Amino acid sequence: MKKILWADDEIEYLKPHIIMLENKGYKVKTVTNGEDAVSLCKEEQFDAVFLDEMMPGKDGLQTLNEIKEFDPSIIVIMITKSEEESIMEEAIGNQISDYLVKPVNPSQIILSLKKNLETKQISSKKITDNYLSEFNRINQSLMTQSAEEIDWLNLYRQLCRFDIDLEKVDDKALKGTLAGVQREANQLFSKFIGSTYESWVHSNRSDRPLMSADIVKETVLPVLKSGKKSILFVFDCLRYDQWIMMEEALHEFFYIQTESYYSILPTATPYSRNAIFSGLFPDEFERIVPDIWKEENEHNLNNHEDLFLKQLLRKNGFTDQFKYLKCLNRESISQLDTKFNELIQNQFTAVVINFIDLVTHTRTESRLIQEMIPDEEAYRQLIKNWFVNSPLYSVFKKLAEQDISIFVTTDHGATRCQQDVKIVGDRETSSNPRYKFGKSLIIDKKYAVTVKDPKRFRLAKLNFNTEYVIAKSDYYMVYPNNYNKFVALYKDSFQHGGISMDEMIVPVSTLKGKS
Repeated sequence: MKKILWADDEIEYLKPHIIMLENKGYKVKTVTNGEDAVSLCKEEQFDAVFLDEMMPGKDGLQTLNEIKEFDPSIIVIMITKSEEESIMEEAIGNQISDYLVKPVNPSQIILSLKKNLETKQISSKKITDNYLSEFNRINQSLMTQSAEEIDWLNLYRQLCRFDIDLEKVDDKALKGTLAGVQREANQLFSKFIGSTYESWVHSNRSDRPLMSADIVKETVLPVLKSGKKSILFVFDCLRYDQWIMMEEALHEFFYIQTESYYSILPTATPYSRNAIFSGLFPDEFERIVPDIWKEENEHNLNNHEDLFLKQLLRKNGFTDQFKYLKCLNRESISQLDTKFNELIQNQFTAVVINFIDLVTHTRTESRLIQEMIPDEEAYRQLIKNWFVNSPLYSVFKKLAEQDISIFVTTDHGATRCQQDVKIVGDRETSSNPRYKFGKSLIIDKKYAVTVKDPKRFRLAKLNFNTEYVIAKSDYYMVYPNNYNKFVALYKDSFQHGGISMDEMIVPVSTLKGKS
């Protein structure tokens, strides 16, 4: 039973309201002045307090301040005859929960209590009812529609929203149902991509969806050609659900329009981010950087992004000054803030942020970070907390005051690997657990897409008999040597390079400042 304290010097006139509350199951105690209200709150615990703003002795605001000193979290609802804005502002500034103007009717009282005491329970029940219906609808469409008929971009956006909304609900069964829907959808999506991707990359742009190679050409260049300054942020390894959380922190300052696009395969930085900055598919990278695939260290494959971008801009008639920046640590991000005026001088600036990718890879080998990020929900929260406490957040707030077009995207996402599968290959085969390239690769086709001829997926042919294997769904590939060791290492880790909605379906957003 919820306990209510009601303080009003004319409490006798409120008897009908008190009886109504008691009939609704609330236990109500009454006092006629602020002094008694403070004393009673110290002696007993109340779920909510109704305070009259005008009482003899201590008025409502004084009483509010004293109660909040020893119980900051208590719900206090101010009731007043005054509609003066200054009183309302002072009450709100003192963390009042609600503000009602006399005469109050019973429905106002009940609504205020429900809003402040029962929102979570009511919301949870509504979410549970709505989402069970939605999950059933999605499951039905997955079973009855062909993969080609499903709007995968929209479906994945919905699943991300559901996942975030369910953070508000303590219902393990409902979350388990969603996880089952996500697994089923990812399995079907992997089959769809396995059978469709080849036709996409060999089609005209009008006959395929938006992909990595189209991002700069179709989002940034039209704005640049109009003469407006632009800045593009590319967050390495940003999942769609993580961007939703970051968006929440930016809505105060920006109007945000977000679309989805498909990362190219493999969903790894040397392929997808080079495709963004070059406007090309991997089989064309050598036209700009002839020796790119001769790099022994895979991390060096992205050392040419500024050159790729320069060629892409020039090819499309943009010859103005542009800047390319890569932020690998907090210090380099801080410089964006401290040198903000330099940042906005150029007609176009591209900024790569590596923090999220660094966390993703560090988590694989760090038990501490695994404890901090046990699942997708914790991962989202960490990324949002990092963002709002980063100098980058200050940069975005400053950009909101500028007449500049702002674009935010990523090269690929990451998926949580759960199922191991054995792969056999030669000694020179690559090490990524989500995709492999090399010679004589052997794996069960149920778990991965094998690309014997790289031309099929517009990938580079590194030597005479190079082939690629790209893992589906949440599988990760492990060699027979030290099998158990690497199974333990990669199990439950976030990886990228493969075929899943989490890796392939990623956001591209346009931000317009509200200032």
